[in-house]
Order: sequence, then C-alpha cells, then structure tokens
Amino acid sequence: MGPELGAGSTTQFNKNDNLLSVQSLGFFIMGAAFFASTPALKAAPFFPPRLDGAGGCGILLVGEGGDYGWVEAADVIRRSAGAAYPVEVAAGPGDQAGLRLALERLENRHVSRAALLPLYLFPSSPFLNQTLDAVGLGAVKTTTPPTFVSRTGTVIPRLPVRSDPPVVSSSVRLLRTAPLGESPFFPRLIASRARAVSKSPRHTVLFLVGNVSIMETSSAKAWETWAQNVALQAGISGGFKRARAFSLREDGPDAERVKHEQVLTAAALKALSSGHLAVVPLEPRPGLAESGAHNALRGLLVDFASKPLLPDPILGQWALAAAEKACGEAR
Repeated sequence: MGPELGAGSTTQFNKNDNLLSVQSLGFFIMGAAFFASTPALKAAPFFPPRLDGAGGCGILLVGEGGDYGWVEAADVIRRSAGAAYPVEVAAGPGDQAGLRLALERLENRHVSRAALLPLYLFPSSPFLNQTLDAVGLGAVKTTTPPTFVSRTGTVIPRLPVRSDPPVVSSSVRLLRTAPLGESPFFPRLIASRARAVSKSPRHTVLFLVGNVSIMETSSAKAWETWAQNVALQAGISGGFKRARAFSLREDGPDAERVKHEQVLTAAALKALSSGHLAVVPLEPRPGLAESGAHNALRGLLVDFASKPLLPDPILGQWALAAAEKACGEAR
C-alpha cells in the first residue's frame, strides 16, 4: 500500500521515491548549466511597418476639421488610400503642433516625401493659405536686396531671397496638390447630390449656393469665378439643363444679406417658370449657405439637396489620384 496521510502526519517515501528525487535534482542542475552557458537573446529593434508599394511616398491630409463629418471624410480617405500610401492627418488651419506631429508620424513610417492633400472646397480659402504658409508651400514672399555697383561702375543685380522661412520643417518633402474643390472629382460630387433629389435632370436647372463670409470679401470675385466654373462642370456631368452659382452674405450687414437673397429669389422664380430647380449648398456641411438659401426660397417648389457634401466615397478616388500624380512626378 502507498503512504497514508493522517491528521498531523507527514508523507512517508520509500527508497524508490528517494532515487527519483536524486535523479530529478541531477536533471535540474544539468539544465541550469546549459541555459547559463547559452548567450542571452537580444530583443530585435522595432521599426514601424513600411509600405513597399508606396515607394517611400505618403499622404498628409490637411483641412479645417472641427466636426464629425470632417472626421468621417478623413476616415474614408484612410480606408481607400491607406493600403497604398501611409496617411496622416493634420486638422486645423495652420496648426503648427498638429502639422509637426503628423510629419513626425510620416517620418517614423519611413516616408521621404508626401503629397499634401487639402480637403478644402474654395481653392483661395484663407484657412488653406495659413496651412500652406506654415509648411513653406504658400505664396513666396521675397525681398530683393539693392543692386551692387562696383568701383568700375558695373551693376551687379542681386537675386531675391525668401524673407519668411517655413515655420514647420521636416525631413519629409511635401508635394503640393490642388484642393478638393479644384479637382475634377468635386463637380462630380456636386452632380451626384443634385441628381439624388432631381426627378428629371435634363428638365432641371441647377443652382449652387454658397456663403462668402466677411473675411473672404476681398476675394469675392475669385470665389464667383471658381463657383461658376464648378456649376458649369457639375451641370454637364449631371446632365442638367443649365447650371449657375450664387453667393450670399449671411454673416454680413442686413442690407447686404437681403440684397443677395433677393437676387437668388428672382433667379429661382425665373427658372421655375420653365421647368424644375435643384439647389445644392456649396459648403461641406449645413451652415450659412443652406440657411440663407432656405430663407430666399421659402414657399417655392425646389428640389433641395440637404445631404452634406462630406463625407462621400468619391474622396477616396480623389486622394488616390492626387497622390499617384504627385508622387509619380516627384520620383
């Protein structure tokens, strides 16, 4: 019989048990000596994964940010373009801290150059210009030193030099691309919003309505030229009878605001007299343009596109096309 345990008793081993214990101790000592003689393994250094298909090129997405629609738009671009290019985001006009962090993340992902993708509608937006200035891609402001006249009377001209170096510098070379609103994808986005609410595009006039804020009044003519061009392309893309853009002044003085709303009302009545009217607010999310358009068109039978422009699947196509063009040209 084996050993019995009783209350307050200890375990009893026979001689075979003692032999087993001695053998186990020997194996333990041999194993310890083996591992002691084996050199310790060093931890392999960690490097962030490199996307070989990108060829060392990435994407820096910049934009105004500030709401969930913008965040969703950035996610669309990450999902669509992230398999081919490392994508980092810096939201906020001229946000130096955000730009530095985004560029550092691209550096850590072994990116040597990156396409700067501005998720802005109006190409001359002051918010976009702030970001471009911060990274040294804005309008070059130069000073020309006075010409040097030698003792013999020879005039030696001096070359202009840049007076304001970029605030945010990085080893990543940024490649400037056109903003979303200047790309051929934007009129298609506008056309898709209008066709979604229009019953018969070929019998419908398309109106684009945007708000030109006080800070942009100095570039109001540039906005009008850009918006009319977008309207023309969207009208052709969507198969509409005609297309036109209108600017409002919803955050301006009352007299200015009312005057622009009256112009929109008169044009809408004329368009409705010969067919249907579809209206698309020219802003990324519902704002002053939509509010002003509703005021001007109150009581009229209008096909109004209330769905925000952002996010949209076409953003992924825009990002990939822009990155491929910029990175391909910069090889």
